[in-house]
Amino acid sequence: ETDLLEYGDIFDGSAEIAKKVEALKAETLAEMQRIADMGGAVAALYLENAGSNSPYRKVVLSSPMLKVAYPKGYSENSVIAETFFACLAPVIPGLHCDDFAPGKGPYLPEKSLFPANPFTHSEARFALKKEIFSRFPELVAGGPTVRWVRQAALADKRIRNSCNTARINASILLLQAANDTIVDNSGQDEFCSSTRNCELHKIAGANHELLMESDSIRDGVLTQVSRFLGAK
Repeated sequence: ETDLLEYGDIFDGSAEIAKKVEALKAETLAEMQRIADMGGAVAALYLENAGSNSPYRKVVLSSPMLKVAYPKGYSENSVIAETFFACLAPVIPGLHCDDFAPGKGPYLPEKSLFPANPFTHSEARFALKKEIFSRFPELVAGGPTVRWVRQAALADKRIRNSCNTARINASILLLQAANDTIVDNSGQDEFCSSTRNCELHKIAGANHELLMESDSIRDGVLTQVSRFLGAK
């Protein structure tokens, strides 16, 4: 039956196939955004898995999410334990793996306000991000799900494990946002201290999104990146 696939137009005009394709595209875009949300953590995981086969000699990690800044009363281990019951043994009423994590929900532009935002001190760049989301709503992922929180916690612990960091061959510049409230910076400290050839540079006064920061902060970030990548 698979030889039917030799005919390029075999599915043309099928509403069900078109619907399924669009659903798969939407799921893929959402998953890509979730991966992007972890950014540097995914890069660190790649470097560990690739080991000596990595083609990269130098890597810059910008406020990587190597440990989530959990709400008061929660820890990485407690989150892993609680999400186990939601995702693998769903016995807690009202908490399911694909639900938004407690306190989180869909992206609402009217509630995304510049004052006291945890991402940047630049009002212009904050407004630009909102405009991009307005024009391209497929880029908006909303808050994390219970599943995302669980997988992030498990991945972070694995990435920081010294047995895994020992496999990294590349030189790393880890840029840490001093005022980060999205990421727990202790995870970056732990990762860098157990990774050979890892330089940690703390960016004073910076919020989480270093490359979206105000010019006075971002200029310092770019200076460090240029210095690191330009050195022999």
